[in-house]
Amino acid sequence: MPTIHITKFVRRQTPESGFTHWTISDEELLSRVQAGLPSAKPGYREGVLLVPVAPDGFLSGLVRLKEGDVLIGEYKARRPGEDPRKSTYALGEKAPAKSCWVILYSHATLVEGKENETDCDYEIVSVNASPEVEDAPIPTGALIANHYELSGGTSTKMNELEFQEALRKSVDFWKDKAMVAPANLRPKPVNERELRVLNNLLAGWAENDYKLEGGLSYQDVFDLCKKLGMDEPPGLTQRLEELTALSKQYQKDNPS
Repeated sequence: MPTIHITKFVRRQTPESGFTHWTISDEELLSRVQAGLPSAKPGYREGVLLVPVAPDGFLSGLVRLKEGDVLIGEYKARRPGEDPRKSTYALGEKAPAKSCWVILYSHATLVEGKENETDCDYEIVSVNASPEVEDAPIPTGALIANHYELSGGTSTKMNELEFQEALRKSVDFWKDKAMVAPANLRPKPVNERELRVLNNLLAGWAENDYKLEGGLSYQDVFDLCKKLGMDEPPGLTQRLEELTALSKQYQKDNPS
């Protein structure tokens, strides 16, 4: 039976992250991987295995996008020592998985880039669950980073035709999908007062002659819209500029 190690890298897949996470124990995860090894598929290069495991206990961060969905992103290194990468996320919630694949890299593959943590035969570098039955190909950005051996990338060993075919499959799958945003990038909770004010604004901003409800200032409303990732109500920016100009003129005319 081959030896398998759970890497520190895969430990980033927490409930707060946008990645797949699981509620089963490490022992159960390793047991399912061992059970799935006979059904493993080859990955994007020699030394990479995609191992199917029972999906119960896994929650997927993969979401299918609809036109008009809001995306957010960040520019951040995946781990210390790597160059930052651009990442784009969707606002949504994780869903119970219908399929799940554990990505194994062989010891020889990891040694190439001095990325092995142990001398085990394989190390788990990712756990990819999906709310759909179909398995997801490697994300487009990760494939490109691997093929061109960018910072943190593991060589694909593909020729250009093989790479083009893998890239086509990746783009075709990921063109309307994204991972959910990690907790630190999700909009902050809104309290009842903010919801009441916001509802009043959306329901009758113009009809209310641009009067504010709830005792908030125009700047409060502007900040609230920014917090929620929303466009400000029509006329708000103009009104803020007018009030700012009046305030400056008042201070000029009435020096303390």
